[in-house]
Amino acid sequence: MRMTVSFILAALLLLSGCDSNTVPEDKVKMVDKDGSIETEVAVSHLNETYDMLTTTHKVWKNRSMVKTFVTHDTLPSLGSGMNDATDQDGSNKQVLSPREYEIYITVK
Repeated sequence: MRMTVSFILAALLLLSGCDSNTVPEDKVKMVDKDGSIETEVAVSHLNETYDMLTTTHKVWKNRSMVKTFVTHDTLPSLGSGMNDATDQDGSNKQVLSPREYEIYITVK
């Protein structure tokens, strides 16, 4: 019971920090294709047990993509949790949905 209350409070705190009207100040609008490496990271749900991490690196030189690296890794699923959802009629309800990984990238 105590873990459920803690989880709900943590989820509410996390969701309250989300504001769809704000744009992250470090979000790139356009990649410099004269000489750069563009990286895309995505996590998709395979099943109840595993998630798939897909990492794509695109190498740009002189406005041409010279190489693309794609890797796939399986990760343990974080399970499911109750989240608020709005249907087409605008009604709010609690639904069970897969929990998402948070992604942090450090560039050196």
